[in-house]
Amino acid sequence: MGGSVHLLGSPAVRVGGEWEPLRPSKPNAVLAYLVYRGARVRRSEVAALLWPEASSEHAQAALRQALRSLSSARFGQLLERDRGSLWVQAESDVERFRLALTERRWRDAFEAHAGPLLEGFELDGADEFASWLATERSAVSEDWRRACRALLHEASGVGDFDEAQRYADLLVRADPFDEQATREAMALAAAAGDVHGAVRRYEALSALLQSEVGVAPESATTALVERLRGQALNGVAASVRTPPLRLLAPHVASRRSVVGRAQAKEELLALLQHEDVRLITLLGPGGVGKSTLAAALIEEAAASFPDGVFVAPLHGLTGSDAVALAAARAAGIAVSAEAPAMPQVVPVLGWRRALLVLDGFESHVAEVATVDALVRGATRLRVLVTSRVRLKLSTEVVFEVEPLATRSDTDGGLSPAAELFRNVAARRVASAPDAVLDLAFVERVAEALGGHPLALELAASWVDVLGLEGLDEQVRRSWALLRSDDVDRATGLHDVHGAIEEVWQQLAPEDRVAWARVAVMPGSLDRVVAAEVAGTGWRGVRRLLDRAVLRHRGERLELHALLDRFGYERAEALGVVDDAWRAALEVWRVRVATELDARTGRRVQLHASDVEQALGAWRWALEGEAWEALADMAVGLMRALDQMVRRLEREALVAEAVTRLEAAQGSGRDLALARLSALALACPASAADDATRALRLAGRLDDDIALGLAHAALACGGPPTISAANARAARAAFERAGDTIGLATMLTRRGNWLADLGHVALAGVVLREAFALHHGLADQGGLADVHDALANAALVRGDLEAAREHVRVARALCAERGTVLRDAGTYATEAWEARVAGDPVRAAERIEAFAKRAARVTDPSFRRLVLTFSYHVRFGPRQRALELGYRLLTLPGTSERVSIMGVAVNYDLAFCLADLGRPDEAAPFFAEAVRLTRLLGAPRFVAHGALVAAALASADEDAATAQRFAALAWHHTAFEFERRRDVEALLARWRATEPAVPLPFPSDEAILAALQEQLARLEAG
Repeated sequence: MGGSVHLLGSPAVRVGGEWEPLRPSKPNAVLAYLVYRGARVRRSEVAALLWPEASSEHAQAALRQALRSLSSARFGQLLERDRGSLWVQAESDVERFRLALTERRWRDAFEAHAGPLLEGFELDGADEFASWLATERSAVSEDWRRACRALLHEASGVGDFDEAQRYADLLVRADPFDEQATREAMALAAAAGDVHGAVRRYEALSALLQSEVGVAPESATTALVERLRGQALNGVAASVRTPPLRLLAPHVASRRSVVGRAQAKEELLALLQHEDVRLITLLGPGGVGKSTLAAALIEEAAASFPDGVFVAPLHGLTGSDAVALAAARAAGIAVSAEAPAMPQVVPVLGWRRALLVLDGFESHVAEVATVDALVRGATRLRVLVTSRVRLKLSTEVVFEVEPLATRSDTDGGLSPAAELFRNVAARRVASAPDAVLDLAFVERVAEALGGHPLALELAASWVDVLGLEGLDEQVRRSWALLRSDDVDRATGLHDVHGAIEEVWQQLAPEDRVAWARVAVMPGSLDRVVAAEVAGTGWRGVRRLLDRAVLRHRGERLELHALLDRFGYERAEALGVVDDAWRAALEVWRVRVATELDARTGRRVQLHASDVEQALGAWRWALEGEAWEALADMAVGLMRALDQMVRRLEREALVAEAVTRLEAAQGSGRDLALARLSALALACPASAADDATRALRLAGRLDDDIALGLAHAALACGGPPTISAANARAARAAFERAGDTIGLATMLTRRGNWLADLGHVALAGVVLREAFALHHGLADQGGLADVHDALANAALVRGDLEAAREHVRVARALCAERGTVLRDAGTYATEAWEARVAGDPVRAAERIEAFAKRAARVTDPSFRRLVLTFSYHVRFGPRQRALELGYRLLTLPGTSERVSIMGVAVNYDLAFCLADLGRPDEAAPFFAEAVRLTRLLGAPRFVAHGALVAAALASADEDAATAQRFAALAWHHTAFEFERRRDVEALLARWRATEPAVPLPFPSDEAILAALQEQLARLEAG
């Protein structure tokens, strides 16, 4: 049954009849809370709110009792519930109020608000509920005030001052300490001719502040009343009507291109329309495009300000009243030199719906009080400031102007930074811009300059002298090209280095050092890391943010464009590079070692820049022989590189560190060597003595982490019985060490390896356990790996639909939290699926998609080669497949995969050569593949070997042997799904019996023995 609930004012409920008051009680508090939330709420949340002191069990019992009591009441019919949650089906005034606010229907919102939220509804013994109610009452009150102020402005805008006065007085009654509302009420009273009423309002406010707080009203309020008193003495009625204000053209460098600012303009236009936003500061370093963005914004915003847009350029102005005089000049206001300018400007602007732009405020920070008085005094005016420094006013909304993006949102399109560079450069080479401006070089130059608009423009002016290649080299080495003698430019737009130097000189010495130290760190910074590396704590970092040296990048901090390069040069000159890395090492040795969040048990996800900084700290520790730090960081850092699929880089780091440690001495050396030796086993396929040494060293130090790593590396290679024993040993070590991440990672890799071998059922069991562990860790990257491995297993058994579904899930997880290359890996799996399905067009598309996404990382080169090789084996031409296969078997740094990929490549090369009628050349590859198959005990490759043996026999015109091996391949349970077409072709060639006819199936050992015999015949022949 439907019903209605009033929560604004005295709470009441109606179910089919009269309204009944909702009296204070905990059952009724449950109902009120659910109505206010307007959604399903977990039972545990309600219990904790109303019975915070009770245990979880007792709180749930008390909630159940309250629900029984509520259900017995007549309006208990509104309550809905299930095992986990509660909700209410009813209309409410809160819902109407919120909807009206969202849709900016201010009058409807005003009328829906009948009073404070749950007025008079107070509970004893429910402190959490009381705290919640106080917070929400305040929020609802603020929303009501917003609606009230909007109605005030609407009424005053059409000249209905009596209606506007009513809303202003309501605001003052609701909060007598609200000086802005009092000033609005005073101004409206004066506008209606009641100057004495305006003065009375001031006196009431002054008396209240003095008696309650012991302070005087704000200067803006006092200035207003003095002006009104003077008008009263002279018998002059105040008026908000002033001569028409004129729209001035922007005094900014409008000739500069406006590129890549569409989203910024959209966001700023929305801010300008917001009633509560009075002052916006466009913050950024010199040359980043603040004035250009302001000029572009003015063109689109002018229609929203019927009383004018006024631009006051502040560059080069001096004097203590410079800002006020510039504003007066821009607005066409005549001011007397006998008195301060701002009190004369505020009444004229008054209630005008206008926009004032103060361009270049950073040189006038001492006059910030002038801006404050203007914003507070002229209530309908909007003020837009461009500045390199925050104003730090309570009314200020800061909009950080960032460098132009150096990456395009569309495939094949120019980035905004490159587009600006090209637009300027094209004017220098107007005769043949397309021939001269190679787009790849344009993008490189744009990225080298960090997307800084002024730097891009200045560099582009040299393109006709140096050419793109020479320009690219010069801008990376020198600031010389980033200055201009163009007299048509404003002084601040002549020299990028000079503009940055100016900011540097304005900083205190400790802040300069902080800037230099932070510049040593690559990429963006975590807040805590920034505070530690800077050496000044968060307060010092805050000062760099206020000066636009640092900028917010979501939850992280980043040096603005070329300020990073400038700061690093200063770091080297000041000799603080080592200080920065020493501080970073202290942070990262703890963070990297702490792979699990102690509070949630989830895996800590490192940002890409965090990994780069941790790598820098690692290299610094290696040079400084800080072995204990290396031991602490080794496992977490190498796993982070694995998460980012940077395995070749990881191999190089581990190998370098092991070499250094073997010749070293000192505290922590043995533990670091034990862990890194174990990690080295996971890189190349180490020799047996390397494995023995790593295990012995880990055992001597009794370090379960090193033991687990070493056994995990050996669990994905070698004969099945040995790999299984290593898997069991790795599990035991990881469990003793409490290393859930290590266990989950080992199981994922082992599951994928088992699937590759053809042990699909066993792989499924292992991967299900890996999935559960990664899920418990909330590790999206690990879950993506598991789904990719499950897709691989599905492909081996020929279940294409399952493979596609696993790829879809893996890609969705990568979108949430993954890496570029991990996402690329899903395209590689899709390419393999298309190959299995016999779709050459889609296979080629997916290989290309994989290559594009993995282009920035070196690791995928081998995988792309394998995909392309496999594609040509499946779809031809054979000669191209041979070329790729030969290259694969000679590539350096790929021994990690040779146990699986190597056997497949050898078999496929033998198959291609047999298909080309060259069995003698095929024999060495066939022999190596059979050897590896026996070593690995891989059912999948036993079947694959039977197919190749059939092809070799067919090439020798040995029909009986070809038919026998083809039949063995066809009936083998682990035979690769996509190879059945090859078997059908061989059987059809020799007019064999139907392949579906069951044959006695020998063991894998018997088939391997037959393969060995076939190989012997080939070699003898």
